[in-house]
Amino acid sequence: MTQSVRYTAFSHSLAAYWPSFVDCPKRLITEAPLLDRITWDATGEPILDACAGIGCESIYLRKRGLEVTSNEIDPELRAVASTIAGSQGVHLQFTGADWRSIGEAFPPISFQTILLMGNSLGLLNDLKEILESLRQLYALLRPGGKLVLDQRNYDYILNRRESILRGDFRYSRRYVYCGESITGRPLKIS
Repeated sequence: MTQSVRYTAFSHSLAAYWPSFVDCPKRLITEAPLLDRITWDATGEPILDACAGIGCESIYLRKRGLEVTSNEIDPELRAVASTIAGSQGVHLQFTGADWRSIGEAFPPISFQTILLMGNSLGLLNDLKEILESLRQLYALLRPGGKLVLDQRNYDYILNRRESILRGDFRYSRRYVYCGESITGRPLKIS
């Protein structure tokens, strides 16, 4: 596994607050039906949660009895996810691969479904890195497999850049970040 020098780890304190920001049970109200549609035929088929974060999707799918590998590059987020999963009687199988070289962590055509949820692909700022990550993930898919990329609000953010930076940011708390006690908003948009 090759990690880029541009990777910046979550601090322990930020990772500890992430569950309050995300609020997995509330997030799953809207996300579980989507996950069910995506994985309706996945019994016995391997799934890769390529950016597991604190484990919302991985835990949900494991509770459904599905075979899930949870990948999260950040060790602090892996620790939080493991704690949350353990408190729910779920064991997550973790890897810490960087998407840009994830093909080194798994053999080709390893997964029937690959999830990249929560606007995660936007964490890469360089188009070459994005394309390489997509190439790496695609190579892990079985023929006829599904690569699910989640891009929820980038168009809104880019199209309303100036008004958002002035403080007019729509924040529904219904999708990715559902917590009530922590608010997130862009400070810089590029």
